[in-house]
Amino acid sequence: MIFKLALAILLATTFATTAAADAFSLALHANGGSDTTLYRGEPLLVQALLILEQDEAATVALAGGQPWTRALSLTLLDGAGQAVPLEWATLGGAPASSLAFTPEATEISAVMGLAPPVLDALPPGDYRLEALFSTEESAAPGAWKGEVRAPRVALKLSAEQRPNSPPEQVYRHRLLARWHQLNDRHEAALTELDAALEQMPGDVQALSDKAEVLVEMNRGDEATAVLQQAVSLYRQQHPDATHPPRWLLRRVQELDTYSVAAAGTTNDAAPTAIAAPPAAVPPAATPPAATPPATAAAPLAQEQPAAGPRHWVGDAALPAAADGQWAVAARAGSQYGEADYSALRATGAPDVPGTDDHPNAWCPALRDSGSDWLELSFEQAAPATEVRVRQSFGPGAIVKVEAIEPDGQIHTWWEGVDPFGQDGFAEDAVWFGVQVPLTSYDVQKIRLTLDLGAHSRWKQIDAVQLLGATPR
Repeated sequence: MIFKLALAILLATTFATTAAADAFSLALHANGGSDTTLYRGEPLLVQALLILEQDEAATVALAGGQPWTRALSLTLLDGAGQAVPLEWATLGGAPASSLAFTPEATEISAVMGLAPPVLDALPPGDYRLEALFSTEESAAPGAWKGEVRAPRVALKLSAEQRPNSPPEQVYRHRLLARWHQLNDRHEAALTELDAALEQMPGDVQALSDKAEVLVEMNRGDEATAVLQQAVSLYRQQHPDATHPPRWLLRRVQELDTYSVAAAGTTNDAAPTAIAAPPAAVPPAATPPAATPPATAAAPLAQEQPAAGPRHWVGDAALPAAADGQWAVAARAGSQYGEADYSALRATGAPDVPGTDDHPNAWCPALRDSGSDWLELSFEQAAPATEVRVRQSFGPGAIVKVEAIEPDGQIHTWWEGVDPFGQDGFAEDAVWFGVQVPLTSYDVQKIRLTLDLGAHSRWKQIDAVQLLGATPR
C-alpha cells in the first residue's frame, strides 16, 4: 500500500557507491519524540532514521539479499546501565534489501516495537535507548561498509497509566492505533481512532491517521472524505495559517497518488531509491498541546542573566567557545515535518548555510500565531554559564529560556521580549545568547519558548550550544 512505502519507498536503478565509513548518521524517535514517558498498557514504537551525510551517492546492501534492518540493533539500558534482554519486532511490512541514497534523497526509516505486555513486565524507572547500524561484517560487495550509532534516547517508564485528560487519552488511542496498523490489524486501529475522535471530534491528527488506515484497507473514498474533513477543521482552527502543516499536506499528496500506485507495478530486483522528500514513518503520537510537558518538580525562582540576551549576526561574529556542547536530542510542541524541519534538526553543530528557509532546521507547524517550545537535551549534564541559539530564519521570537536539571528541576534563565527586531529579517543567521553565573547545579536540558506572533515570518532554529564547566 502507498503508506507502507514509508518503510520500503520507491524502486529505481542501482547507483554507484563509493562512500566513506562516516557517510551516514542514525537518529531515533520513540513514540513520536526523542525524550519520552512510557505508560502502562501502551506499546513502544521506535523509528530509526538512517541519513546520508555526504554529497555523493551511496548504496546500502547486505550480503545474501538480507533486509537492511538486519544491520540495525536496538538496546534498552536500565538505570544501572545494564542491557535489558528484549526481542524487538520490525513492523510495517518487509524492509528493502538494497537502498540507493543520493544527495537529493538522503533518508529512510524503519519502525521497531515492543508490545504493551512486554513494557508492562518491566519495572518503572529511567531507561536509555541505544541503536547501532553496522554493515562491517555483512555488507554486500561494493556496498557501504561501516557503522554508526544514534545518540541515546532518554525514556521514563511510569508505574501508572496515562493521565485521563482528553488530550492525553487521544494520544493514547493514536499510539495504540499505530501499533495495530503496523501489525496489519486495521479494524482494531479504526476502533482506537474512533475512540480518539469521540474524545475530541476536532482532532486533526486523529482524522489524518484514520485516513491513512482507510487507504490501507482499500477504502479510498472514505479516506478522501475523512482527510477533507481534517483539512477543513485545520483551517477553521488556524485561520491565520497560510497553508496546512507539511505532515498534513504530505498525507493529501499520498492520497492523491493512491489510485495511480494501486494500479502500478514494481521491480523487486532493483535497489530501493530513497524518496525525496523522505517519506519517513509518521510519529505514533504527537504531544497533545504546544505547551511544555509537565514535570514532577515545580519551577525554581527566576535567575537573572549576567548578560543577555545578546545577539551576533553571522557565524564570524560569534566568540569562540572551547567548553561548549551541542544538543544530542530534541523534542518540540510541534514541527513542520516528520524528518525535514523536525525538532531533531536542531541537534548537532550548525548545518544551515547563512540565513535561509532550510529543512535542516527545526520549524514549528504554524508560522505566526500562538506559541511553541523546543526542548534540547545534552549528552553531559554539567554546571553551565551560557546558552547560544542559532536562528537560521525568522529571528526575534524567543521569549523564554529555561534550564532543566537531570531530576527535572526547572530554572528560568530569562523571560521577556527579544529586542532584536520586529520584522524577523536578518542578512545572516542570528545567534541569540543568554548568560548566567556558573550554576551550582547540573544542566541536562534547555527549553526555549517562542512567541510565533512576534512577526509574520517562519521561525527556524538550526543549532543550540550549551557552555559551562567540565561535567562533574
